Amino acid sequence: MSFVHICQKCKAVFKYPTQDVHTCPDCSIPMLSTGISDADWAKLSPQQRNEYKEVELRKRLEEQRRREEEQRRLAQEKEEKKTAYIKSQADYIFYEYDIDVIPNDGGVNVTLLKSVLDARARKGWKLHSIYSNELGENSHVEAAGWNRTVRINSTASQDVLIFERRIMDDTQR
Repeated sequence: MSFVHICQKCKAVFKYPTQDVHTCPDCSIPMLSTGISDADWAKLSPQQRNEYKEVELRKRLEEQRRREEEQRRLAQEKEEKKTAYIKSQADYIFYEYDIDVIPNDGGVNVTLLKSVLDARARKGWKLHSIYSNELGENSHVEAAGWNRTVRINSTASQDVLIFERRIMDDTQR
């Protein structure tokens, strides 16, 4: 005895000996197990088969949509609870963040770094964190002479500055 499986994408029908989830050989996606035996499927007319496919696919899509909606609702509830908890704290403050990137050629450009920090400070920003991001660009030069080969590699990097500033708290609403 075998069972009928329907591909959700190409709607092809396949028969397998079990009702387990199988993958469509054409689309490589999981197929629907109809639970109908091969013998019962053979008794259906082509029109009944097509109607059955459409009904099953609609059921599965509706079920998937319902699950996704439930997951969205739960995530929203979780976020609302988190927000309510944070707002219940007396020192609730909102911040905004911005980023500046300074090219780094193997050494820190102190003058440029100082000017960026000063300009941001005048606008109310404070430095939250800084890190060096290696871009991994290697230049490769070979020079041959006197039976020697010289290779020079350099890695480009950049300093990433993350700034924050307070924009609102509970008393400002």
